[in-house]
Amino acid sequence: MNLFEVFEISRINYPNSICLVVNGKSYTYAEMGHWIDRIAFPLKNTIGPFVGIYAHKCFSAYAGILAVLKAGKAYVPLNPKFPVIRNQEIIRSAELDILIVGTNYQAEMSELTDRLEKLQLIYPENQSSEITLRNSNHSKICADNLSQHIENPITPSKDGFAYMLFTSGSTGSPKGIPIAHSNVISYLDYMNDRYSPTPEDKFSQTFDLTFDLSVHDMFLCWKAGSSLYCIPDNVLMAPAKFIKSNELSIWFSVPSLAQVLNRFRMLKKNVFPTLKYSLFCGEPLSSTLAEKWQEAAPNSIVENIYGPTEATIGITHYTWKKEKQANKTHNGIVSLGHCFSTQKYAIINKEGEQVKLGKEGELCLSGSQVSSGYWKDPKKTNDQFILSCLNDSKKEVIWYKTGDIVKEDDEKNLYYINRKDFQVKIRGHRIDLDEINYVISQFFQSDQVVSIPYPISDGIAENIFTFICTANQKSYLEVREYCQKHLPNYMIPEKLIYLDSFPLNSNGKVDRQQLSQLLSEM
Repeated sequence: MNLFEVFEISRINYPNSICLVVNGKSYTYAEMGHWIDRIAFPLKNTIGPFVGIYAHKCFSAYAGILAVLKAGKAYVPLNPKFPVIRNQEIIRSAELDILIVGTNYQAEMSELTDRLEKLQLIYPENQSSEITLRNSNHSKICADNLSQHIENPITPSKDGFAYMLFTSGSTGSPKGIPIAHSNVISYLDYMNDRYSPTPEDKFSQTFDLTFDLSVHDMFLCWKAGSSLYCIPDNVLMAPAKFIKSNELSIWFSVPSLAQVLNRFRMLKKNVFPTLKYSLFCGEPLSSTLAEKWQEAAPNSIVENIYGPTEATIGITHYTWKKEKQANKTHNGIVSLGHCFSTQKYAIINKEGEQVKLGKEGELCLSGSQVSSGYWKDPKKTNDQFILSCLNDSKKEVIWYKTGDIVKEDDEKNLYYINRKDFQVKIRGHRIDLDEINYVISQFFQSDQVVSIPYPISDGIAENIFTFICTANQKSYLEVREYCQKHLPNYMIPEKLIYLDSFPLNSNGKVDRQQLSQLLSEM
């Protein structure tokens, strides 16, 4: 089975059921299928394996993704909220020659495509008269041109790619992680068995499409013939009315979203009575927050899910128990729980040997969900994906080194400790601090730049602060303006601090603990 067939089976079985609710409009599975067939037609003869999706929480985004898959291609989401330069880098890296574009992005597309080679732009929600191309190298296909439709889906191989996501990279350029159909089908089969969603269920959709957790929202929902409710950005920070009025039954978000609701005292008892599952992933979940959410959604099973993009969405789970003292936690953070029974894990030390029970080490993952590596980056792939006989494997298999330091108890529950490198999570997004350092060092023409996540509350970093040693001091506004051209908003430092020199530890390295201490004293 491939990812499109997940949707297609439900389209056949539940044609009149609601498939998608977005921007106040509802679309049945049959209606989605009609539009998918039309959008897929011009995609089937394109040369490259990838098609870009330049849209945010709109009909074109979801129909476009399914059309790409029906045409036997893989989708690459581009976030309109990201800087133009970053999206251009992704387009070049993925060698995209065709983009599906959401409505209301005329100005953004003119700027985005200005310095790019020949592109074909598909506008499923716009008429030809509404779209003017500034660059004559590009061509357009609009809704009034989508008269033909594709009859039969083009079936990719099970090892063919379904999508490719780009995450923060230390070189200053985002790195691509292609995920195969077999990877994501393995994930969906496991989660479908675990949660047993039905056509009556209503799923939340809180994540940007550039976040792999959005794949869970869409395809676990559509696999069951359920309805996907896209929560508008202006509702996201106060979703109680939306959840209750639409009777959502399955919620999925990053913990920091729940943390914001808790901070503004919105997690009142029984405020989410319709929820039967509440899932959290993307960053550490504190026991305090889990308890608060459980009170707000008393009929809900609260679960903590963990997984890197390279291992396809999620690979461990822990069920929060209503009796708080019965829960597994470490330093106030909820356990990652058990690895999926269909996948394998191992914990290794710096020498690559498995650690003894209870000892800390780097988590390594193996199995049908683990991707094949990074797009056109053999060095990075060889660094992170290793052949080994870990976990008593009889032969060498591929293991992904997550960079997450964990430990395990005698019941095989895993506990997150910290990162081994300079990657952190900000509002659920995995970012590489070295990428921020690189961009700012380019601005100052100085390599003496160190970024620190601060403060860290319940295991979640709230902001980034950047220290710089330079005689050429600039205003924060100047630096921010430069960063906005190269980094997403969530990666832009909250503040710049100029120092004469960096504090060093006994090994002669920058003492980040002292820098954090400086921030606490400011």
